[in-house]
Amino acid sequence: MTEHLPGAIGRLYSTHESLFKDAGLACGPGCSVCCTDRVIATTLEARAIFRHLKDGGHEDLLARALAATGRDIYRPTATVNALARMCMERKEPPGEPEAEVSVCPLLDGGLCTVYELRPLACRAQMSETACRHGGEAVMDELSVTLNQVFFQAAEHLDQGGLTGNLMDLLAFLSGGPALRLQKNEPVPGLLVPAGHFGRARTLLHELLEVKP
Repeated sequence: MTEHLPGAIGRLYSTHESLFKDAGLACGPGCSVCCTDRVIATTLEARAIFRHLKDGGHEDLLARALAATGRDIYRPTATVNALARMCMERKEPPGEPEAEVSVCPLLDGGLCTVYELRPLACRAQMSETACRHGGEAVMDELSVTLNQVFFQAAEHLDQGGLTGNLMDLLAFLSGGPALRLQKNEPVPGLLVPAGHFGRARTLLHELLEVKP
């Protein structure tokens, strides 16, 4: 399904899949330790999921996602590009809010119901070893850097759009207010380790070639 997505979102997802297909990851069906309601996305990503749920007859899943907005879910206080800009301007970034963590409402029986459309935040949850509750993922530093580039590129391509918790974005696309959502910004620069800069810059230029 990913290859049939139009424009920027299809390019982002297919490039991500190609980049990490031979990474030797332990992730697989039913591995859902990281599948929580702490999913941050852009409207560019959320719109594909919303259309799938709305037009595909999955109103029950959409209602489950919208119900999550009534809980104390995690909501970012700044976008990734805003944080990059603040760091470059030597400004103190806003503090991270505390929030409860629950199972993602789009998960069913340990499987993602929107797997082919899952946002970059979900795609970036990868590990070289099997995760366990209370443990943590194992990922090499370059993979962390390259995933950061994807986040910045997605926001840049969705300028004029919003970033926030996926559940809040689905509520917004359903006609709700844009409360607790952050305005997207262009890439101000790449805040990556010096040894990764060349690879990160090349990837960013490749991703930004496509228009939404």
